[in-house]
Amino acid sequence: MSVTFSKESLLYNILPFGIIWLIFALVYIVLEKGILGDLQFYPGTDAPYSFSQNLKVIPALAFAVGLLMGIFERRILQKVFDGRKFRIKILVKSLFYVSIIVGFLSMASAMTSSWVFQIPLFSPEAWKNVTYLLNSFAFFGLALYVAVMVVVSLFYLEISQAVGKNTLNNFLIGTYNQPITEEGIFMFVDMKNSTAHAEELGHTLYFKLLQEYYKDLSYSIEKYKGDVYQYAGDQVIVTWTLDRGIKKNRVAKCLLSMRNILEFHRDKFLRKYGVFPEFKVGIHTGPVTTGVIGEVKKEILFTGDVLNSTARIQDLCNEYEVDNLISKELLDKLSSIDIKYFKRIGEVKLKGKKKPTELYTIL
Repeated sequence: MSVTFSKESLLYNILPFGIIWLIFALVYIVLEKGILGDLQFYPGTDAPYSFSQNLKVIPALAFAVGLLMGIFERRILQKVFDGRKFRIKILVKSLFYVSIIVGFLSMASAMTSSWVFQIPLFSPEAWKNVTYLLNSFAFFGLALYVAVMVVVSLFYLEISQAVGKNTLNNFLIGTYNQPITEEGIFMFVDMKNSTAHAEELGHTLYFKLLQEYYKDLSYSIEKYKGDVYQYAGDQVIVTWTLDRGIKKNRVAKCLLSMRNILEFHRDKFLRKYGVFPEFKVGIHTGPVTTGVIGEVKKEILFTGDVLNSTARIQDLCNEYEVDNLISKELLDKLSSIDIKYFKRIGEVKLKGKKKPTELYTIL
């Protein structure tokens, strides 16, 4: 199955690369201006220097290169280096990108010399400046600066995959440094018959099953902009803010997408493990207080009754013999839904709740 992302999802994932490169480009231009001052040319090459021109061209070029790097990472290198050690990925990919950029800068220098001095592109005179550039301390400094940009971009990618992109962004901008109460959506996804699978497969093979199972689910979670709050053995908790989750009915589409992807890979699981991992899902919404906790290890923590209620809704899937249950409270917030795709289960009394909760299942 070829998993594709919408243009919106692709842009959402590659935009940070463009922003990182844009910030580094702006810093470089300011540093360069501080070093060259009022000079009208670059020392050594005699190529013209214009702060105003660089301020227009270099950030735009850096932003474009950052986006291209993001696309290349998401489309190709992420798959090639999947499962490789962290340090190997950083080292090899950094050398790869820096080599490409050095080659690009060399060609750009030759083209600039050809244009400024009106000489053929591949003439010795045009490439004489390139040789001088490559042997100059200024170029070494530029190459080192580019290498730092590449490494920072790759670190951002790896760390965002480790903790979740939205979680990392919230840490960086300090969204939850002070506790915030907001409406959230929670999806508890629990593997059915996990204990039996673990006993049948053994710990090592069962762990590999979990890896593939979560990898398949992650496509849907990422595509529909959910955040993985935590993995707890055979359970994953996915969250959205209310606005992000109900927009375009992402939370419902995420569930359907996860179901479809697992079904598509049924033969793969049966062939490799002899079992097919199915899930049961509880989905609910409600107020939650979110904030950063911890000293030795910081993480974003959610507290609120909605988490307990969602867990109990999920537990009822076995009783009603369905693979998902969604609260009417959340269902009412979804836009332009066709009720024929939802089956009413009825009102149930959740433990600790005074009022009954009306539940539906997505067919």
